[in-house]
Amino acid sequence: MPSQTAENPIVRATEAELTEHSSLPVPSVVDFAGFLPPVSNTTSTPNQFFDVCLPHCSRSAIRVVAYFLRRTLGWCDQYGRPQEEQIEISFRELAAKAGVSRDRLRAALDEAIAGHFLECVREGRPNRAHEAGQSALYRLCWHDSAGYEKDPAVFRGFFEREGNRTDIPNQFFDHIVPNEPLSVINVVGSIIRSSIGFAARRGARRQWASLSYSQIQNFTRLRSRKELAAALRTALARRYIVRLEAGNFTHEKAEQRSAVYALRWADGWSGNPDGQKTLPEEAGPDRSEILTSNGPISPPEERSGMPTSIKTKLTNETEKQLQVEVAAASPALEILLKEGFSKETARELAAAITPEVIRQQIAWLPHRAPARSRLGMLRRAMEGNWPPPAGLRTSEVPPDAAHSRDLVRHFYAGFHANAGEPLAEPTTAECALAEPLTQRLLQAGAKLDALPHWGRELGRMAREQRNPIPSFQVALRQVGDSLCAAAEESLRHRRLIDQKISKVEHRNQAMPRYLAFLRGLERKLRADQPDDYARFEAKRGTERARLQRELLAWRSKLLDEFDREAHRPSDLQKFFQLPGFWQWDASENPYPFNPQS
Repeated sequence: MPSQTAENPIVRATEAELTEHSSLPVPSVVDFAGFLPPVSNTTSTPNQFFDVCLPHCSRSAIRVVAYFLRRTLGWCDQYGRPQEEQIEISFRELAAKAGVSRDRLRAALDEAIAGHFLECVREGRPNRAHEAGQSALYRLCWHDSAGYEKDPAVFRGFFEREGNRTDIPNQFFDHIVPNEPLSVINVVGSIIRSSIGFAARRGARRQWASLSYSQIQNFTRLRSRKELAAALRTALARRYIVRLEAGNFTHEKAEQRSAVYALRWADGWSGNPDGQKTLPEEAGPDRSEILTSNGPISPPEERSGMPTSIKTKLTNETEKQLQVEVAAASPALEILLKEGFSKETARELAAAITPEVIRQQIAWLPHRAPARSRLGMLRRAMEGNWPPPAGLRTSEVPPDAAHSRDLVRHFYAGFHANAGEPLAEPTTAECALAEPLTQRLLQAGAKLDALPHWGRELGRMAREQRNPIPSFQVALRQVGDSLCAAAEESLRHRRLIDQKISKVEHRNQAMPRYLAFLRGLERKLRADQPDDYARFEAKRGTERARLQRELLAWRSKLLDEFDREAHRPSDLQKFFQLPGFWQWDASENPYPFNPQS
């Protein structure tokens, strides 16, 4: 980047430049002198903040996540370790410092947690009578994944391994994010990500980026080009960015070129750590990342212009070499890619491990039950050629958390409508959060083998919300009680049905003993109360004569039923008011009905 002189186009942004994107009025320029050089006063920011959070989250959620990134990663000790990994903060303080109104803060936090950008370590509690309140405790969500994820549906936390971070000037977090609208934040963020956020070969960083309208719009996900034009004009007017070279949009493809943008730097800093202060005469969007003559000859991604024959030759040779490597390891490579490994990791593993070992360790992985990183354990198992598992590995999943883990796995399967075996692996924190729900379901009468069903039901409820909830932690907070109520009502209804079925089965089994009891009483009544027994016989004779006089098509059937030996004890019980079946079952039956059995 050139030094700031009167003739320098980087410093001078004319009225014509500001109005090129739109005919709308130019916003007033605020007092922003440019970004300080990123040699100090920076935050080591995960690139996924720009790739996942900025394009897909609301402004409130972005401001909350940015505040935690700034406070966690912007203050480190001499060894690069964050001074605060867990941040205790009240709603009032967070609303004031993150630039989010209190009425939107709860939704912003839930969105950040659902997107796996933050984790809630401890819920806050207001002041109550004789009980002091307690601030909530949050931390950034990290994930030790094997690959760098950009898909928000797959993203489970910031990439925890080395690399994929950029030292971002603190002014972006302190000045732009809390004060500017979402469109301006996204535009400046896209230029940061495409310039200093992109590492070229040998570790060099771009200082500017050749970006078309479509590329910026695709990155920012702004709905209209008019909105994008207004955001670009605002960012230029606020002196956050500069346009080094205007774009040219024409029907002649050979004459088309993208505009070249860069951050506006203060104090004449060029962006070159080697001290180069001037841009070579032939510099432009077709140049390499490195401004010195010993830069790479292969063009970085997203560069415009025609590469030279030397560059094309090198690119072709590299592609051919890659094709040879892939063809040689294609069976194992294809398996690893399907499991979710990145291309680089899959190629490395396929070159070192036989397909038989890879298939075997993949088949054994469900029995190892990884609690944190499924791909991480699979990679270690393949590299060490682990022996067959004897069962759940206690070092990975505590025995009392295995059922809760299964519930969380099926939650994600239910959320994504995956009817097959779940693929997502829950974190240890999610398993711990699921334990109270697991115990509640078991106390309500759910069986252990029914827990996956209730996990999928929670996932379905989270998916059908107006704003779907792809996070178990947030889903548990927002629809967990509804699931418990529905589960307890369903289980109660199921218990009633089972009880009725058991009652009928018990009556059928005990009826022969009850009939024998009535026949015994009949013999005793015939001997001890002959007059009463004679009246009983006379009543039965009268009833039979009445049935014979009925001119009914089913008269013979009624008579047959009346004359059956099984009908007589029922008449005897009613006439002498003897104990009914359930009264006898409770007082006389040695094996009474037990609804709990």
